[in-house]
Amino acid sequence: MRPQPTRHAGPRLYHKKSRMGCARCKARRVKVAKPSCGGCSRHQVECVYPPSPASSLQSLPRGAASRPPQVQPAETHAGAGVGDSSSSIDLWITHHDSSSSPVWGENSPPSGHRDDSNRSQSVASNCSSSHTGDSSSAVHEANDYLSSLTDPEVLEIPESRERRMWELRLMHNYLSNQAQQFAKAKATAFHGQQPTPGVALTDEDFIWGRDMPRLAFENDSILYNMLASSALEMWTRTTDPHEKEQLRLLQQKYIAMALRQQRLAVGNLSGDNADMVCMAALTILLNSFALVQTLDLTPWQPPVDWLRMGKGAGAVLTIATGYIGATGNDRITRFIKSGPKMDPPSVFAPENRTHLTWLLENDRGSTTNVGDFEFENNKTALDIYNKILSYIGSVQKAIADKEPIYFVCRRLIGFTMYCPELYHGLLVQRRPRAMITLAHFFKLWIPYDDLWMIGKTGENQVRGIFETLPPEWKHKVAPIFDEYNLEP
Repeated sequence: MRPQPTRHAGPRLYHKKSRMGCARCKARRVKVAKPSCGGCSRHQVECVYPPSPASSLQSLPRGAASRPPQVQPAETHAGAGVGDSSSSIDLWITHHDSSSSPVWGENSPPSGHRDDSNRSQSVASNCSSSHTGDSSSAVHEANDYLSSLTDPEVLEIPESRERRMWELRLMHNYLSNQAQQFAKAKATAFHGQQPTPGVALTDEDFIWGRDMPRLAFENDSILYNMLASSALEMWTRTTDPHEKEQLRLLQQKYIAMALRQQRLAVGNLSGDNADMVCMAALTILLNSFALVQTLDLTPWQPPVDWLRMGKGAGAVLTIATGYIGATGNDRITRFIKSGPKMDPPSVFAPENRTHLTWLLENDRGSTTNVGDFEFENNKTALDIYNKILSYIGSVQKAIADKEPIYFVCRRLIGFTMYCPELYHGLLVQRRPRAMITLAHFFKLWIPYDDLWMIGKTGENQVRGIFETLPPEWKHKVAPIFDEYNLEP
């Protein structure tokens, strides 16, 4: 019998990027076919698809978006992509994929829209030689952040007396109820003194309550973010259905306008606007944090949009701070120095997680590939879970040390910036350990349910995760209900 000729494997061809393909195939970087991909069928594993755009944050503005400018390192040749953006999950707006939208072509925008691909310069084109050392991961995350920002063609709210009255009302509410929002929190008795000008913080360091409203005179993104967060805060309190609907529409419109301004600013990043870009990124980070409470929990979906948005905002902060001098007079430096100290060695210290490692144990004998065998040939997953547990432990330590509530809230908000990006994929795949660790992070939110930006988010997310977990893993989350005297 003539021996079969050796078949030489050709180079692996990368597929056309899509946001809605099978997560397993994306990780292996192979072509994805819907509704059942051949790669998963051949390996006899289940296809894992991310949640559809309809299940993303319901409160976020929707519409077509032009192709965003891309952040590239200075060394990258023109036309070379930075990282794989196929896993990007848009937070603020649902981008129409060219493969699924008959209106928006791959290379041309729809009629009536300008082509903005060259309108905003890339960050790389503005980088000086001192910034060429930025890590590729930060650049990748900044790209995803840019692609999450809304279409620059978003129209302004028409000028009218109604708009002026609403903006006056929203600004009054912001100054009255949000600038010093922790002063009357029920958990204050268990924490250190809240910052007030001239007491816990100097006037110069009291940035959020005093400087931020002033910055709104100079930066439209900050102004619109303040109005959006004020509308959301009022939405959480009002009982009038008509007003509730109006406030949600205002929140959506103002956040879209804020993101348009931020996108243009980041696309033209320089030493002149870096401080403002950083402060605007903080307001966007706060808005995305507050929007988690609006997520639909039937069925529960992992809040990967929020996680990715925070990761991207952190990347923008990393890049933008590189443009700021060492004088320490800029606002973002003063904000960071105002605390808490969140350096990675202390946040991810192994001793922070020693009391939490039981959450990863497969003590009920799960025999699935996410049970006993999850760590067999993949130590990366274990490293990721350990980082998450260490972060949770660091927040628990801060609470035990009676840090001020605003310190604790900054730690909760900062989770998205420190959270490894691969953790997002583990959540999309519904890995039990990923969901369990996330539940124990969200349980930290439960005592602060009277804060407008948190509400019932902690309890609701814990319940949603508990109902989604396989039976043999539920006992890892069940004790949370007893700990906080909640009905299972």
